[in-house]
Amino acid sequence: MHRLRAAALRGRQEIEVTYFDGSRDEAFLRAVGENIAHGLPLSLSDRKAAARRILAVRPQWSDRAVAAHAGLSGKTVSAIRRRSAEEAPRLRSAEESPHLNSRIGADGRRYPLDGSAGRLRASQLISARPDTPLRAIARDAGVSVGTAHDVRRQLFGGEEPGPGRTSGAPGPDTPEGPKSAADRLALLRSLSQDPSLQNTRTGRELLRWLHTQAVTDDDWQALTATVPAHCVDAVVELARQCAQTWQRIADDVARPKESAVERAVTSAIRSMRENLGEELTIDALAETAMFSRFHFTRVFKNMTGLSPVHFLSALRLQEAKKLLVGTELNIADISNVVGYRSIGSFSTRFKSSVGLAPVAYRRLGGFAEEINVSDGGDEPGALPLSVRGSVLPPASGPAGCVLVGLFPDPVPRGRPVRCALLDHPGAYALENVPEGTWYVLAQSVPYSRDGRDGRDGAEGGDGGGVPAVPCVGASEPVTVALHALPSPVDVQLRPVNALDPPELLALLDVRTTALRTASG
Repeated sequence: MHRLRAAALRGRQEIEVTYFDGSRDEAFLRAVGENIAHGLPLSLSDRKAAARRILAVRPQWSDRAVAAHAGLSGKTVSAIRRRSAEEAPRLRSAEESPHLNSRIGADGRRYPLDGSAGRLRASQLISARPDTPLRAIARDAGVSVGTAHDVRRQLFGGEEPGPGRTSGAPGPDTPEGPKSAADRLALLRSLSQDPSLQNTRTGRELLRWLHTQAVTDDDWQALTATVPAHCVDAVVELARQCAQTWQRIADDVARPKESAVERAVTSAIRSMRENLGEELTIDALAETAMFSRFHFTRVFKNMTGLSPVHFLSALRLQEAKKLLVGTELNIADISNVVGYRSIGSFSTRFKSSVGLAPVAYRRLGGFAEEINVSDGGDEPGALPLSVRGSVLPPASGPAGCVLVGLFPDPVPRGRPVRCALLDHPGAYALENVPEGTWYVLAQSVPYSRDGRDGRDGAEGGDGGGVPAVPCVGASEPVTVALHALPSPVDVQLRPVNALDPPELLALLDVRTTALRTASG
């Protein structure tokens, strides 16, 4: 009705409408879908509320079908479905409501929640009619042709038809099975010959534990067959407690390994910061981290998102930004201080990454008059595609203005494809987006007490003298195409840490922009 009211206020006598014939629930589903596709972006709470109502009127829809309609992820809808079931425990069970034994997917097909009944029916049909084509068996049993084929393979192999994946390699979510007894014994022999374990008291004690626990399948199966009936409960309880203890040991041993990698990468980044003007090589950085060149490059990129060379370049340009604004050094001296031997190379790299030439960046005090975007999407005949969603505030601490940009990589380098500036976290809309796969990246800095953003150590907006902590956020890859319009893309802000690459793009002066907007 708000569109009718808006048309009346404009003095219009007519408005285009689309007639819809259906129930109130069907009208609601249509309205949600239209708003997600064409209207203003709904907030996260509005989309969750819509998902709850859709689940109430269409419980047979799959999580993905509801997610596509409400602009959420399948995992979010699954969590909403679980909470709704917990809040209404007296809802009819699947046995009382046969239609809830299956779900309708986003493709319109019905998928069973429990395939055991269909597999049993297929096994009965195959046993009674072994020469019937599998397509006919699948149709009559209500299963897929692949399931019918799997059931027939089990029957002809003398197996009992059972649920789940039974052939081929394990699925993508199936954990790798335990190693064979020979592999475990070989691994134990290798550990026993390690000097770092042999020559320490704790190492020798660990080896004794491992030797005691490393039993083969034949050993434990022979033991379990002889457990007296009156001892079963005690043996089961002790075995489970031992398994839990070894699981905690495994988790505790694995945790320092991850921390060691993080410490090594952090140490390499610290070495970069302390030697920006020096000729740093990958070999020297790898030696600092005590890794091989290849292993160092791989773990560094996994931890930071950039190769060591690109990360070092970003640190040098970040230092150059500070020197341009905070010192009177000329451009040649600054380029030399941060490790560039050619002013031309420094200026070219600076402009492509920051968006301004060094001279302009200094003249504007470290801010941009406007943020230019890369070419593409504005030529005649371009598709009017958009990416919409919300920037969610950090879990703790204030958040100021937010730059939301569309980039080809998961780290912001160079000019964004499209961008928007928000006064605070909230809904955003990026219009005229070219087709392709992009990342939605956001960066935010709390406002300082003078109204500017608090970058480069400015005090936070709480007036307590606490340094402002910049926040960043990134989305998963977003595919934009005429026939693959993305659902709303939400980005969660979080405080930056030592492993995040520097944010190089010059932002707008928030105070100047606000005054310019207020003056019209």
